[in-house]
Amino acid sequence: MDLSYAVERLIRSLNLTSFPCGPGNWRNEHLEEYDVQIDDHTDGHQESVSALRGYCEGLKMPWYTDSEWSSEACSLKELSVRSPHVLTDPHMIYKHFKTLRVISKKVTAIDEGILKFTNLRELVLGVNSIAAVDGNNLPRSLEILELCGNSISDLSLLCCDTPPDLLHLGLSHNIVSNVTCLQPDQWSHLLSLDLSYNQITSLSETTSVLCKLPELRTLVLMGNPISLVAVYRAYIISAIPHLTYLDEVQILSDDRTLCSNFSLSVEDDDQTAVTLSITLLTLRGIPCHSDEQNIQDGVRIRKVDYTYHVEYVFLPDELDDRMIQLPDIQYKTDEVTWSESISLKYTKEHTSNLLLRCRDHMHRGINFCIMESQVVSLPPASNEPETKRLPPDSEKKTKASQGASAKRTPTPGKKEKDKGTDKSPKDKKEKEVKQKGKNAPDCTVDWVKQPAEKRRLAQVKMVLDDLLTGHGQTTVEQHMEVLIPKAITLIQTNDEQLSNEREENCSEEETSTHVVMLSVKADLKRHPLIQKLH
Repeated sequence: MDLSYAVERLIRSLNLTSFPCGPGNWRNEHLEEYDVQIDDHTDGHQESVSALRGYCEGLKMPWYTDSEWSSEACSLKELSVRSPHVLTDPHMIYKHFKTLRVISKKVTAIDEGILKFTNLRELVLGVNSIAAVDGNNLPRSLEILELCGNSISDLSLLCCDTPPDLLHLGLSHNIVSNVTCLQPDQWSHLLSLDLSYNQITSLSETTSVLCKLPELRTLVLMGNPISLVAVYRAYIISAIPHLTYLDEVQILSDDRTLCSNFSLSVEDDDQTAVTLSITLLTLRGIPCHSDEQNIQDGVRIRKVDYTYHVEYVFLPDELDDRMIQLPDIQYKTDEVTWSESISLKYTKEHTSNLLLRCRDHMHRGINFCIMESQVVSLPPASNEPETKRLPPDSEKKTKASQGASAKRTPTPGKKEKDKGTDKSPKDKKEKEVKQKGKNAPDCTVDWVKQPAEKRRLAQVKMVLDDLLTGHGQTTVEQHMEVLIPKAITLIQTNDEQLSNEREENCSEEETSTHVVMLSVKADLKRHPLIQKLH
C-alpha cells in the first residue's frame, strides 16, 4: 500500500462533507450560539454552529472520529463545521496538515503523492513494511522523519535528495548495516539520529562518518552489535566530541574529561571480541526423594542415588519461544547431590568475534534446563532367580515327614547307636538361619549399579536485552522461579509391580507443584573506563 492512499483513507474517515460537517442544509449560521442547546432543533431540522461542533467533539457521539494520526485532524474537522467553504479546495486540506502518523497500516512505499502536503513538518511511519525510502518523494518542509520498525537496509535512496531542514531521523529496529551515505553536505542540520537495534558492526567506520555531521547532538546506537564492544561508549564519546546525549543518557563534562585521552586506535577488526560470562549461583527448592519405596519388610531392596545439574544453550533463530523441542545442549554444570540450597559453583566465559551473532543470541536469550540423574543399585542376589519359601507350618510338616522317612529307611552300615551323633535341634536352627542369610541381600557386598536415567525437571528462559542498551550496564542477575510437578519426584523403575503401586498411590498432593528458584548472573566484559562513566 502506498503512503498517499493510506493518508487519503484517514482523511475520508473525518467525514468533512457529511453531517455535522460541511455546507449542508442542516446548518443555520443565524441562530444564536448560546440560545440553542446541543439537541435543540429549529424549523427544517437546522442546527446552530455550536450544536454542530458539540456533535463532533462528544466522545460518545456517533460522529466522533479518532484523530491520533494527526495533530491537525481535530482542528480540520472543526474548520469544516465553522467555515466549510474554506475547504472546498482539496489543496487547502493538504496544506492544513503539519503532522502525519501512519503507524501499522501496512505501508510499503512512500510515493510522490505525499508531496501534496507542502506544509508537512513531521512524518511518522512506524511498524510498516517499507524497504527503501526515496528522498525525492519527501516534502521539502519535513523536519522529523520517523521510520522505526520497518525493513530498511539501504540508505542510498534516502540520501539522494534529503529534505534540507531535516532535524531528526529515526531508523530504529531496521536492518541498516552501515551509514556511509550520511554525508555532512546533505545532513548539515541533523540534530538527532536514532539507529538503535540495527545491524551495525563497525565501530570505527560508523564514528568516522557521524563525527562529520556538524549539528549532531543526540545519537542512539544501543541494540546494535557494536554496543557489545568493550570500549563502545568511551570510544564514541571520544570520537564525536560534540555529542550531548548518547543512548538516551546525557554526556556530562566529567565523562568528556575521562574520555579525552582515550586512544582512538581500534585495531584488529575494531576489537570486536565479545566476552560474556555466565555464572550459575544456587538452585533452591528441589524436593527431597522419599526412601520408603526402597525398603521392604525392613530390608533394603535397592539403592537410589540422585544428582542434579543445570544445562543451558543459547537459543537459535528457528527455536520457538515455547521451547517444545530443544537443540543439542552445549554447556552444563557438574553433578551435585541434593541439599535445600544447592551451590552450583559454575562460571564459564563465552568469547566470540561474531558481533551480529552475539547480539542475536542475547536478544533471544538463554534456555536453562534443570536436570536430575537417577542411578538405581541392586544387590547381586536380585539378579538370580528367587526360590519360593514355604509357610512355617508347611516347613514343619515337611521336616516331620523327612524325619519319619529317615527312620523307616536306615542308612546302610550305620548302627542304631550312631543316632546319637546327629545334631541337636538348636544346631539345625542355626544352620537354617545361615542358609537363609545366603539368599538375603548382604550390605557388605558391592551393589550392582544400573544405567543412569536422566530427566528434565524444569526449564526457564533468560533474556539479556538489558546488556544491549549501551548504558554501561554489564551485569544481569536473575532469580528465576519455575514450577515442577511433584509426581516426577517418584522413583522411575522397570519393575511393573512397583510402577503400578506408584500410580495407585499418587494422590492429589503429589500432582501439585514445587517452586524451584535458579539464580543466574550474566556479565558482559567492558573496558574499565566504562564503569566510571555516568
